[in-house]
Amino acid sequence: FKVHKSYDKILYEIPKAELGKDMLCVTRLVQTPPDYSGFTASGSKVGEQVVRWERVQNKIMLRKIQYRNVADSSSSIFKSVEANNLAPIIAAFKIEAQPEDSTAYVVDVTNLFKQDVKAISGVPGFSRSQFQVRRLDGNRSYIKSVKSFPINVEVRQVMTFEAGRPPSEANTGSITLMVGQSMLKLPEDRMQPRIADERVGWFTLTQTDFSLDQQKAATKTYLRRWRLDPKDPAAYARGELVEPVKPIIYYLDPGTPEPVRSALLEGASWWNQAYESAGFKNAFQVKMLPKDADPMDVRYNVIQWVHRSTRGWSYGASVRDPRTGEIIKG
Repeated sequence: FKVHKSYDKILYEIPKAELGKDMLCVTRLVQTPPDYSGFTASGSKVGEQVVRWERVQNKIMLRKIQYRNVADSSSSIFKSVEANNLAPIIAAFKIEAQPEDSTAYVVDVTNLFKQDVKAISGVPGFSRSQFQVRRLDGNRSYIKSVKSFPINVEVRQVMTFEAGRPPSEANTGSITLMVGQSMLKLPEDRMQPRIADERVGWFTLTQTDFSLDQQKAATKTYLRRWRLDPKDPAAYARGELVEPVKPIIYYLDPGTPEPVRSALLEGASWWNQAYESAGFKNAFQVKMLPKDADPMDVRYNVIQWVHRSTRGWSYGASVRDPRTGEIIKG
């Protein structure tokens, strides 16, 4: 999308060609107060959902789409599944204008990010209970930035909530967070899903398929995995080592100190031994994040270094396509 920001107002210029297409909305914590949570730090993902922009009369609707209950569109049960899984509307926007070429709609999305919209809130239900969050204070909240990249749009919000038991600075009765909202376009050429095998530990996603020829709806569990396609399919089929069309590349946070930085760069290359067993060479790489690269760009997988006074730990959080299990960003 083209985006326009003027003071505290944000306008999206949504191409007509993008209406009705699946996009992934990811909510993250960009900055947190001290002692916010033992396992929640900057970069932590607190929400993820598929959405679509749709035109209804003189408005553009943002609708949440689910892929938990599915059916083949050619099956007789498809209409029943569709009728019993109506997608909720998260927000509605008046069409403010159309560019001269009439290929897009301009909508004011300011309130989506200035108000406490539960569907994309940076404070999930368990945190609201833990900290006794009462309400968002609009006077102490604002939109910090908005950026558009080739396949994603990024918004940063500074949000201040009134709270009965804030994690720190209790005398303020407040929690201030910086929240990141990512909206990225999902692949139109869907990756072929792969059925999970319970004998192998793996992150997975589950769907209930009502169109399978069984007495009851069947549950399917797919692997969450990277899309690795061989550059030379014929050589790959012969059992030769080939490079992937698109290797898995992680970029290391420049703030990572030594000797951790060198250890990560060296240790990452060991993963290639595993990928070679699967027929790929140079499939996994780790590089320093280029100076001109923006880690908000979804095309970059980033290893982020977090400075904390509490115990040390690490975890891997990926953004995946809930339709197929394809990992989009690490």
